[in-house]
Amino acid sequence: MKPEKLLAELIRKGGTLLSEACPSCGGLLVKYKGKVICPSCSGIKSVEQIKETLPSHEEIDSLTLDLAYRRINVLTKELLRNNTLDISKEKILVETILLYYKLIRELKGVSK
Repeated sequence: MKPEKLLAELIRKGGTLLSEACPSCGGLLVKYKGKVICPSCSGIKSVEQIKETLPSHEEIDSLTLDLAYRRINVLTKELLRNNTLDISKEKILVETILLYYKLIRELKGVSK
């Protein structure tokens, strides 16, 4: 089934379109039966397969790492654009970058 048709089928069957994009491909995400699914890159071809599909710990770790790297990139760009010398905003950005960095270190430590 094409990703667009799967997306439509999931929504028709009660799925919810999420505002976040897929961290792997940037596609649309749908929450269906408690699972977040990307019709574009999940490898799922039908609604029936979703019941059987559970992500492995490695897949979750990989998605989390990818998301953390992307967030650090976005936050760093925002930090560089902060020309107003708003120290409180800068402090929040730096603290958030550090939290993502710690998450990455923990996930990489677990993977070893």
